[in-house]
Amino acid sequence: MIIRRFTLFVLVFCVFMALLCPLFGQNVGRISPYLATDHWGYGLVDYFYDNGSLDIGYYFTQPFQAQDIYYSIDVDSPLVSSVFWKDLLKKELGYFLASDVEDETRNLVQVNYRQTGISEDSRSFGMYRASVYGSFSLPYLTIVNRTVIDQAFKRDPLYYGDLREWVWGRVEDGYVLFNYKALNIFGGRTSRNWGPLLHKSMFLSDNPYSYDHYGFDVTTKKIKYSYYFTRLNDMNGRRYDSDQYQLNRRYFSTHRLDWKYSKKIQIAFSEAAIYGGPDQGFEMFYLNPMNLFYVAQRNQGVEISGLWALDWYLRPFSKINFSGQLFIDDVIVNNEPGQNDRERFPDRLGWMLNLNFVDYFFPGSSVDVVYNRISNWTYQSKKSWENYLYHNKSMGFPVNSYESLELSFSYFNKPPFIFSGNLQFYRKGENDLLQPFPLTKNKFPKGVVEYARNVNLKVSYLPSNSYHFMFEAGYESVDNADWFRFRVVGYYSWKRVF
Repeated sequence: MIIRRFTLFVLVFCVFMALLCPLFGQNVGRISPYLATDHWGYGLVDYFYDNGSLDIGYYFTQPFQAQDIYYSIDVDSPLVSSVFWKDLLKKELGYFLASDVEDETRNLVQVNYRQTGISEDSRSFGMYRASVYGSFSLPYLTIVNRTVIDQAFKRDPLYYGDLREWVWGRVEDGYVLFNYKALNIFGGRTSRNWGPLLHKSMFLSDNPYSYDHYGFDVTTKKIKYSYYFTRLNDMNGRRYDSDQYQLNRRYFSTHRLDWKYSKKIQIAFSEAAIYGGPDQGFEMFYLNPMNLFYVAQRNQGVEISGLWALDWYLRPFSKINFSGQLFIDDVIVNNEPGQNDRERFPDRLGWMLNLNFVDYFFPGSSVDVVYNRISNWTYQSKKSWENYLYHNKSMGFPVNSYESLELSFSYFNKPPFIFSGNLQFYRKGENDLLQPFPLTKNKFPKGVVEYARNVNLKVSYLPSNSYHFMFEAGYESVDNADWFRFRVVGYYSWKRVF
């Protein structure tokens, strides 16, 4: 009931402010919908950001607004291929822009269809995904809905929606976004990824299905501050020292500070809190955007599972970039005399390090070396309803007790083709994210360890923003069992602006 009332409040407030703002003068810039985190254009955005020909502003807080990408593209380039890709990207983004005429609406209807054929391990099958997208934009306000039917839902054991009817699907994006000068107010659902582009953030990622949340961000030339909160799904959970399960309400708050020193240096700090219980409601001190959640817990006595992250992006040389993320679930400190807690309890951490070489080996090339490590019990709390999950899917990196090293490449200098591939080695421990943290220290990775390696090669054909094709061939070996995988994808998009 609280969420429904707040949703109505956000909608009424945004519409009211959209009508009122013109009385106070001209807006700085225009509002546009977000470019969803699964959009094909992010591969081009990442390449152009790394080579310095696109300045998106705040690199770590995806999704980006379409207009922010559109107006930050530098069309001048010595490479003919870059001109092709930038023109293609701007053509696609142009559909999402608001009208330049004051008080004039801009409405977009988009129908997307994707067909995938897969052959792996002596099995062949096909899957389709269809979506209908609609947006209504005023100079200060945009309203968006994207409804999706996807056969992949039926193959996902963690999909929580209804699959019993002949038609199934979900609203993946549905929100109201209000803007006035530096302020954006958001209400609804969309997927977010707070971390380096094209990588699952360890702090807040698009790994779970999109969920309803509310909040705002304030953006200046050097600083961006973001805050969001929501009520997560209820969960049957237990304490680490009990076998008794009970139904618990769960709540989530997060805030983030991005600092942009220059186009070559960005740093961001994030904090989040998950709390709940059988009769728990929203706590105002965790709804306070400017509070420090850890300090509030110590002073107010309402326990949370606290999470923190540090992100960085550095471009020390014109063709070399270094980005990464340090994620902190818990760090054990010996603060009791004569008691060595670090011998008894593990740190719960995550690392992501990415070294990128752009246009370094060949013009139009991008090569990444990526290292990931997630501790055994990261994302798990001694009360399982405080685990970092939404409908049993991690809200950060998909798994814990995990380590990987990956080499990937992309080549853009033969438009309309993109050639890409990756080689990855990983090991994964035995763990269940639904269980509470038992306050024990284990060898990393934990339990029975899965060792794997895989290689993938992909050719994408993008002659238009309305259709494209992709062919991928891959090989994977897990614990001496190996198989080949082939995938063919066709995509078509119909759009109309009125």
